[in-house]
Amino acid sequence: MRKLKVVFDTNVWRSLGLNGLDELYNYLSNPLNIKTQKVELWEVVPVIFETIYDWHKENKLKVIVEFSKRKIKLCKNRIIPSPTTVVQRAIADKYNLFKNNNILSEENRYYINILNESTKIEFLQDEKFKNALIDPVETAGKGYKEDMERLLNRVKPLLNKTNSDKTDENTIDKLFEQPEIINEMVKVLTERFDLPRKMRPYMALYSEWEELPHTKIILEYYKAKLKDLFIKNRKPREQDFFDLEIMICATRLDKFITQNEKDFQRYNLPSLNNKLWTLDEFKNYIGFDYKKE
Repeated sequence: MRKLKVVFDTNVWRSLGLNGLDELYNYLSNPLNIKTQKVELWEVVPVIFETIYDWHKENKLKVIVEFSKRKIKLCKNRIIPSPTTVVQRAIADKYNLFKNNNILSEENRYYINILNESTKIEFLQDEKFKNALIDPVETAGKGYKEDMERLLNRVKPLLNKTNSDKTDENTIDKLFEQPEIINEMVKVLTERFDLPRKMRPYMALYSEWEELPHTKIILEYYKAKLKDLFIKNRKPREQDFFDLEIMICATRLDKFITQNEKDFQRYNLPSLNNKLWTLDEFKNYIGFDYKKE
C-alpha cells in the first residue's frame, strides 16, 4: 500500500506544540486508527534549519531539543534534502543523469545527524555549530533578496514603458513573457540551484523549466511572488527565503501542510494548490481531533 507522504511547515510544528506532537505520535502509532496507516510524515531540511535558526537566535535551546526529539519520533529518518539537491535530482530523474545516489545518501546522513545532535544542548551551544548554521542561513537569505531585486529591476523599465497601472495584473503577467525577463529568470534559477555544467544544456530554455512539473511549481511561485511585490510596491525580504526553500522541498512529496495561507494558498497557483493542505484539513483526513489548549 502506497502511503501519502506529507510534510509539515514550520508553523504547523509550532501550532501543534509539544503536547500536540506527543498526541499525534500516539495517534499515528495506534493500529486501530486505519487512516493513519496510510500517512507517512517527512521532514525537510529548510524546516529543520528555520526551526533551529529562529529559536537559536532567541536562545531557546531547550525548545529546539524537545522539538527535535519529537521530529525524530514522528519522521524517523525520512528527510528531504536541501532545495539545491531536490531541484537537481528532479532534473536528473527527467533526463537520466547522475545515476550514482551516493551523494544524496551522504547528504541525508549529514542532515539526519544534525537533527539527532540537536537533541543535545552542548551541540547547540558549540560555537562551531552556531557559525556553521546561522551565518550560511543569513548569507542565503541575502542572496535570495538580491535575486528578487535583480528580477524586479529588469521588469520595472518594461512596466514603465506600458504606462499602465501597477495593479493591472494582466499587464504584469505579459511582462513575464518578455524574452529579456524569461532569460533573466533562467539565469537566476540556474545560479540559485547551482546546476552542474552537464545539466545546464538541458535547462537552458525557459520552456524546459515549464515542462518539468517540479520546476514549473518553482517558476509559478517566483512569478507570483514578484507580481505581489509589484502590486504592493514592497521590497523583497530576506525572511521570504525560507518560504521558497520549504515550498521547493515540501512539494516534491504528496502534501505540504501549512498554515501560511497568505504566502501559499492565496496565490491560487494551479500546480501548487493540489499540494497544499491546512493543518485542519490534515487532521480531518486522519481523524485527529486534538485541539491545543
